[in-house]
Amino acid sequence: TTIVFLADAKDPEDVILTGQSIIWMSDRDGFLGYGISFTKNTLSVGTHIITSTAKDSDGEETSASITVTVSNKSPEVLITSPQDNIAKPQGSILTFLATAKDPEDGILTGQSVVWESDRDGFLGYGTSFTKNNLTVGTHVITITATDSFGQEDIDSITVIIGNTAPNILIT
Repeated sequence: TTIVFLADAKDPEDVILTGQSIIWMSDRDGFLGYGISFTKNTLSVGTHIITSTAKDSDGEETSASITVTVSNKSPEVLITSPQDNIAKPQGSILTFLATAKDPEDGILTGQSVVWESDRDGFLGYGTSFTKNNLTVGTHVITITATDSFGQEDIDSITVIIGNTAPNILIT
């Protein structure tokens, strides 16, 4: 997104300050530009303290600051196991695996990755765990990855858990 930066810099001796007598800086990105007005569309993601410093012909300086927050891109999450539409008998051990990454945060793990079943509710955190107690029926398993700025991505699969028939042996 393009951000317009505007300043009003006045000095009793020099009247109106312009050009290189006004310098703009970001605490995250460093130098941004000169002058009373310019645009920028390349600020990095995160919260910036933007400071404009005006310097008169005598070398006297005054600064003013504002805070600007640049939002981020969404993470990407993908379930890699179990496969979609898998059918297993009740009590089977299922291994749940996923990849979860974010352009700004990198690999997402722990409580930033949440697994749920539409039948059984919360299943676990992270990108890897096993489960052997899903209830009988069709489950829509959903994983949600959330980055440090609250952006989310979701993936889901269907898992079918069947009722296991009893064993009988005639002796």
